[in-house]
Amino acid sequence: MRPSAVQTTVRAATALLLAAACLPAQRPPERPRSARILRVGPLEAGPGEVVTGNVLIDKRLDGSKIRLPFILVNGMRPGPVLGLFACMYGKGYEAGIETVVRLTRDVVAPKTLKGAIIASPVINPSAFNTRTTHAVEDGVDLQEAFPGDPHGTHSRRLAAFLFENAVKQCDAVINLHAKAGMDWSVVMTHDDPEVQRRSVALAEAYGTPIFTMSHKRHPNFLVVAAMNEGIPAFISEPVYASPHDRPPGTSIRGLLNVMKYLGMLEGRIDPQTDNLVPSGRYLRTIIRSREAGIIQVLKEPGDPVKKGEAIALVRTVLGDVVERIKSPGAGYFRRAAPGRVVQMGGYVGEIFQIPDR
Repeated sequence: MRPSAVQTTVRAATALLLAAACLPAQRPPERPRSARILRVGPLEAGPGEVVTGNVLIDKRLDGSKIRLPFILVNGMRPGPVLGLFACMYGKGYEAGIETVVRLTRDVVAPKTLKGAIIASPVINPSAFNTRTTHAVEDGVDLQEAFPGDPHGTHSRRLAAFLFENAVKQCDAVINLHAKAGMDWSVVMTHDDPEVQRRSVALAEAYGTPIFTMSHKRHPNFLVVAAMNEGIPAFISEPVYASPHDRPPGTSIRGLLNVMKYLGMLEGRIDPQTDNLVPSGRYLRTIIRSREAGIIQVLKEPGDPVKKGEAIALVRTVLGDVVERIKSPGAGYFRRAAPGRVVQMGGYVGEIFQIPDR
């Protein structure tokens, strides 16, 4: 019996369906993998976006608003989140602001970035606007206020918002201080040797001199609070880029090196060659006088010094030399007392001392 036309049509349709089922599935066109939405307070940055804005933190007595500025850079591909936080104090820390702004607005492009940057170029806006060290609202040292208190006075409320909404999102944190005259880094000690090791590794990638400070003496530093959460962190002392430096300058190069180390950017780490002091681990040695008088400095910042070598003289106002200040070890001269005068037992200057082997 010959099949009817209807049967023939059904069999043909069934054969087409079976053939289609055997074909590879047709996938939609490939799209770049997107990073997650980056959020800080009301600010949101989608993949490939740079978003800037100010987040309301507090109000002054007259009702005017205090806002915390943020720059969010969200890469097209997933990866680590780097936190950059500058201007802890209201004056003398402007090089940190410039470093953060130039990196996030002029240097790093979201399309080449894996991961994201959460940056606040001025984390103490009240002190910055009054050009004072601490916020006039409470006089609290913001550096010593972390992780903060959401029910505390202004500085502790600000620290709590920054820590909960920004720092805790990060996989690595750099606090940019910028009042050193030369670029160097500080890594805090920590009870967890692994988080300290990872913090040292970040600072070594940055590539400038490193010295260590005790977290037990400074338990409320921003970077210590981050390390307590298992987040590697260190303090950078960036400087303005000199016209004589290789572009983009020591401090921005250091941040790019950290991002390469974290896998956020392609490329090899670029050694620092412009800084006054070679990279490496040092002791920060403060030198004090026995006599009072005028300081005559014999070394410039970055000059190498030998153990026992004279680095300054203390003279009376009539010109008599009453003390020769000698270096306690080999290293590099960092700075002299800004006023160039000293009381008995007072601060003369500092060296980056090479540790004894």
